[in-house]
Amino acid sequence: MTSIRSDSSESNFSTSAQGRWRTSSPYIVMGLAIAVSFTPPSLNGLHTNSAVGLRHREDVLLESAPEATDILGELMPGLDHTSGIMIDSAETVDRDDAIWVIATETGFEFWVHIARVADHLVRGSSADAEARRRMHTLYRRTYTKHMLPRPVEAQASLRACRKPSESPAASETSITTAADETQDTFTVHCRTDVAGNILDVELGRGILDRAWTMTYAEAAEAATNPEATCHQQLATASDLAQRLLQRRRYSGALAIYDLQRGYATNEEGQLIRLADDTRNSGYVIVQELMIAANAAIASWAAERDIPILFRNHRLAAVAGDPRDLQEQLLAAETSGDIQEWELLRNRMRMVARAATYGPSVSGHHGLQLPVYAHNTSPLRRYPDLINQRILLAVTSGHDSPYDLEELRELAEDLNERLAEERQRKSEHFRKAAERVTARQLSQADYEQLDEADFARVVRAAVETDTTHPDLLKTIEQRVNSGQLQLRELGAVYFDAVSPAWLPLRQLIGQHLAADPSRAVSLVNMYAQAVLGGPLDASHVTWSVHTGGDIHEPRFSARLTLELGEEHHTGPARTARSKREARNLAALALAAQLAGLGETEPDDELPSVPTNVQNHRALEAAVHPIQAVTIYEQRGLIADLNWEYELDGPPHEREFTCRATAKFNGVKNSAVMSELASDGTGATKKAAKAAAAAQLRAQIERHSNLLAD
Repeated sequence: MTSIRSDSSESNFSTSAQGRWRTSSPYIVMGLAIAVSFTPPSLNGLHTNSAVGLRHREDVLLESAPEATDILGELMPGLDHTSGIMIDSAETVDRDDAIWVIATETGFEFWVHIARVADHLVRGSSADAEARRRMHTLYRRTYTKHMLPRPVEAQASLRACRKPSESPAASETSITTAADETQDTFTVHCRTDVAGNILDVELGRGILDRAWTMTYAEAAEAATNPEATCHQQLATASDLAQRLLQRRRYSGALAIYDLQRGYATNEEGQLIRLADDTRNSGYVIVQELMIAANAAIASWAAERDIPILFRNHRLAAVAGDPRDLQEQLLAAETSGDIQEWELLRNRMRMVARAATYGPSVSGHHGLQLPVYAHNTSPLRRYPDLINQRILLAVTSGHDSPYDLEELRELAEDLNERLAEERQRKSEHFRKAAERVTARQLSQADYEQLDEADFARVVRAAVETDTTHPDLLKTIEQRVNSGQLQLRELGAVYFDAVSPAWLPLRQLIGQHLAADPSRAVSLVNMYAQAVLGGPLDASHVTWSVHTGGDIHEPRFSARLTLELGEEHHTGPARTARSKREARNLAALALAAQLAGLGETEPDDELPSVPTNVQNHRALEAAVHPIQAVTIYEQRGLIADLNWEYELDGPPHEREFTCRATAKFNGVKNSAVMSELASDGTGATKKAAKAAAAAQLRAQIERHSNLLAD
């Protein structure tokens, strides 16, 4: 057996007697360790002892090895776990990954086995070039366009299997059709604490010799049924998935699964509709463990300064505070209001930018992760295959098969063609929708249209300046009932300029004034329409100034847009919080962009009275949240803040609200002390009220307020 050693002092690796690699100085966030005890592959990271010809298209010849060379000797400790569960849709044939989870005294351990596609597709072959051209597998309603040649996909896909020593009865179930075989994998092993924070990561070559296949629904059932196959592992996996989800939410990620109504957020923070077969905890298990594994691999590579194709993402420059979006998502999940979900879905579609690939790290906003990469689907995504080739090489002691310039060129090519693909898809659906919308617009039976169809009719009416009285009346009704989506509100507000639309535009302005937080998304929508694409920091300038004193903090905000030849600066707006000031500034600029006349000059906020009334306790009947707010206005407290946490399964949510403030006091205004209280409830509102009641009691006790 050959051991791989690193003799370079710059590598920061040491080798044990068994030839295992471990870091000599542990990483603060993740203690990372790998071990290598097998014969290394050829220098390009692939086994290419022979080749066979297989057809991808009629003009594409596959050059690949029929079989990967076996690992020699023992697998490295941590990667020698050889069981896994594959969870996919019922019709899935290209199985990329298998998971296994166990609970420990200090947290959890989980393994993700990934199909070792790099062993089956030679880099630079004609089939590899075709896979790069296709970029990823396309799933359509009536067909699937696979990235890889079907023979290669079949050879590399993971399959249900059992150890040769096992009898069929020991591993075969109604869910599994097992075969006697051992499958080579690329394996990630992570250890976490009880909260799901990853403490330690190992990765390298592994094997599967005992595996099951399940649908999402079967996995969800097995997690709750003690008699089911793999119950203990899936119950533990479900527990870990919920902890990983909560950890992401606490970090600010836009992470939601509403399984009952069929909504979830994707990695870019956009709301998507879930297929019927994924509306269960089996889907959550897969999503959360894949995110955790991808993040762990990306951190491993970044820590060692190994360029791979990282996945980078950021919101649009005028997206506003992500905490607002997170709070609205949680509120929609609690309320179950479909209309609220659809409004949020459209808003998030407008403010979220598409994630991109690159050999350097820029962070991932949608997931709220400092570093992320795609690794777990090499059968379906070409960037995952590239990353697997790199990781197989470097964990075997060899240089990456791609240099930095090659990765940069690959990333630019993929990003450009993925953007073109999104544009073509959007154009295809737009044209199909236009044909339907033209018929509906001429039928004048507007009240019977569902939300999506009516939205298309509104946009078409604005573009063609169709002002049928029944249509305008129906739009007015839907604006007043909150049923008109934000995209259509913006279309009427900004683009419907004939006089017949004016009353509706003014009505929309009144609704925006009642909820200024939506103005940020409207401004973003206007700017993207002008530019023909997403915004960046060069297009948007926020000017925020702080004034007032501890009794009356004030923030003044102004928003400026630089959109090529267009330059727009809105009036300043002042409020008692930075967030409110920004929302009001966006509202003022939106009115200016809509051409609805100059907005009124900024009014001075009324001064907070300082008479004896400030030193009297409020009546007990005053709601706790209102009472705390009034005490803040009186200057008794400052920096009032509400933070929320969500715990429990989807059917039994419990919110925790933590209220904090700086207590100013009455006798000595120079002395500040911290106040904090916690409250719980089935909704955010209930939790906030409970926390406010405790905080109110603390304020009144510390202030020695006079009872009325």
